[in-house]
Amino acid sequence: IDITGVLTSAYKQYRLRISQLRSQNNATTIYIRTSRDGVTYDADGGYSSVLYGQQATATAVVTSFFATGSASGFMISHSVLNNTYLFQSEVMIDNPSENSFQKTMKCDSVTVVGGLSTNEQGAAYYVAANSAYAAIQVIASSGNILSANVVLTGINYSSP
Repeated sequence: IDITGVLTSAYKQYRLRISQLRSQNNATTIYIRTSRDGVTYDADGGYSSVLYGQQATATAVVTSFFATGSASGFMISHSVLNNTYLFQSEVMIDNPSENSFQKTMKCDSVTVVGGLSTNEQGAAYYVAANSAYAAIQVIASSGNILSANVVLTGINYSSP
């Protein structure tokens, strides 16, 4: 899923909501990648990122996991997405059109894997360059994204 031509200086922050995402393959990791020219997406190990998650039954947390940096992009799911269940995530992107500041991203993601509710939270920024983002991409580590609902909302705020 490529989102191009909409990241402008009109907004200081963007919220990307992904819901009902289905992947082609099981055990697929979902990534966010950035582009500075709107054509080539950064997949070169330049992301500083962290992702933490927990899986739980109705009565207890049964698994915790932790993942760091990736050459493929900002992980918003960590190899747990199963094509039988739907995945959802909210990704916040700060300062995408700034040329002089780092652009940070954070995510809050939810899915069901093997009957276990899974919540993942992460943060990242692209450290290899400070240039403004022209586009973002949602991509699967293997196979394709079969379907998803995607909404990008621009947010402005005033500072004191």
